[in-house]
Amino acid sequence: MSHRLPAASACPDLVVLYPGAGYLNVLAYRIGLRLKTLLWRERVQCPAGVDPFAELPSLLARHALRLETPAALVADPASGGFLLLRGHPGAHRDQVWIARQLELALPYPATELHWRTRAGEGQVEIFWLPKASVKSQTEALARVGLRLDEIYPRASLWRDEAGKSLAQQPCLLQEADALHVFEGVWVQRSTPLPTDTDAATRAQQLELLALASGAARVVRNAPAESEQTLAQRVLALWLDGSDAIHPAVGRGAGWASWRPMLTLTAACVALATIAVIGLGWLNATMETTLESLNREQRKLAPLEQKLSEMERSVRSDRKYLAAAKALDGSAPPLEALNRISAALPDKYWIHHLQFKGRTLELAGHGGGYEEVIRLLGKKGLEANVMDSANASPPADKSSQDGFNIRLELDQPPNGVKP
Repeated sequence: MSHRLPAASACPDLVVLYPGAGYLNVLAYRIGLRLKTLLWRERVQCPAGVDPFAELPSLLARHALRLETPAALVADPASGGFLLLRGHPGAHRDQVWIARQLELALPYPATELHWRTRAGEGQVEIFWLPKASVKSQTEALARVGLRLDEIYPRASLWRDEAGKSLAQQPCLLQEADALHVFEGVWVQRSTPLPTDTDAATRAQQLELLALASGAARVVRNAPAESEQTLAQRVLALWLDGSDAIHPAVGRGAGWASWRPMLTLTAACVALATIAVIGLGWLNATMETTLESLNREQRKLAPLEQKLSEMERSVRSDRKYLAAAKALDGSAPPLEALNRISAALPDKYWIHHLQFKGRTLELAGHGGGYEEVIRLLGKKGLEANVMDSANASPPADKSSQDGFNIRLELDQPPNGVKP
């Protein structure tokens, strides 16, 4: 199934992949300063046991793409997960503490995981993915010309829905291929929806999942999301950016450039508790600003090439205009050449002729200056001997067999016809 807008021939600035059980959604966006356009979207049905990414080469071959087009991936809930912890203020920035908590809860060393954290009111939410899984997905996308820049959890698409429920009340949000358990706006866990489950078992397992006391098995009967709603949610998720894992820079994404500032903050903590609170708020604000600037830079990158092309075009147009202006301002030489040819007998040879605006420089052999000027004067052409300094070749006024003169190509004198 394919949906295209009239601008579908343009290359997208971002491709979002949204895999699910038995299908793969691919959405291509054009990202401008003020306008975000869905250029086209594809939805491919995949039989059971078939890798959805195997359909990408034939799917993308139908569309124009730049080399290494940035791609964002909405992760399958089975490929990673969430860890919700109680932590001290600023715990979501403590990479050593986070790595320790992941190793205690998961069968992976922290060095084999990508993660990102969200925090508020003493809670830390960690979304994690194995590096091996991310690497395989990155390589699969690279083979079709896509560069995997960001990975998002599927649960983030539905956080707004959970936020509408009562505070501190667990919200079991079921969508087409996964079940997300929220408490307020915090994701406690996300699990794939199994199939072929009867209603009684489904009700029992939903309760167990909400109480975190067992593995959930629920029937897959939630309605599929509307295409327009999915496109809007995916784009909003990418523009917000706070839920992203950035595979290219690893688990500390977004913080490497802030380490000097964090060191300064740690030194100021000893001054006073009030200073700690103030600096913590400032760091959070600056982190948001940095993410916003990075996002704006990503949006402006396609415009840089367009500006360079426009500058080259303007320079070329200026050259054409200057040439046209020079031609428009020059005297038509054909009439003057005809009159010079008629005025000089066959014994005269012209070996140098050059137009300069409304003047004509003329040099040759066969007679002296006075004779040539006299003959041209009979045809209404006013000629003068050129200065030796300006003549090319240099003028020799004593020569009886050579001349180097300048003619004015304005209107001929009154009463004289060519």
